[in-house]
Amino acid sequence: MQLTCLNKLTKENIFFQEPVVNKYGNKTIQILTNYGESRHLTTPLVIESPLLFSFGVKKSVDEDEDLIGYSMPTCLWSDYKQPSQKQLDFYSGLKKIEMICHEHLDKVFGPEISEMIKLPLVEKDEKAPILYSKLIFSKKKTQKIYTIFHSKENNKENPLDYIDQYCKVKMSLIIDSIHIGDKTVTVQIKVNDIFIKPLVERQVLKGCTVKRCSSQIGYQFG
Repeated sequence: MQLTCLNKLTKENIFFQEPVVNKYGNKTIQILTNYGESRHLTTPLVIESPLLFSFGVKKSVDEDEDLIGYSMPTCLWSDYKQPSQKQLDFYSGLKKIEMICHEHLDKVFGPEISEMIKLPLVEKDEKAPILYSKLIFSKKKTQKIYTIFHSKENNKENPLDYIDQYCKVKMSLIIDSIHIGDKTVTVQIKVNDIFIKPLVERQVLKGCTVKRCSSQIGYQFG
């Protein structure tokens, strides 16, 4: 996949497909960008995070406690009072994507839908923002994680070895789509691949707390 620099993102190089409606009436709008000298080629929008602190792989469950996927909750900066410039740039890039999605929804559906748009991002006063990116996961019988995990020591790591394991991560994130449900409108972000660096001590960074990944968070992880 082609990586896109966040500082080069504009509403002119982000494209939205026509909405696809599922059997429940929910809509999905695929997000793409262009590349190449002619800029006529389209590809999924993929961005790269800086090295960030994560609480490890978290299970996502539905109201019946059935497994519906996994996420990687990640603190966007290590010190909420003094985030680094790279961390601020990454956060600003995500908010720019949210703004561009908002403008598209406002144009197509009006403010009733556009004002509902949210990133899978939890922000609280005096806390570091936490991004809940989904791992690529098959809900079929195999229930397999397809996000690639790798480390300095191994080309391929088992994602399940990192459940609830504090670590540092650098991720390639697919800004996949906008999901429009009955009560929520969310930007769907998936982890394509992830460089993972385990932490020896389970020490939570100051200003970071994590919520359980479930339907109670209010984001669609389907």
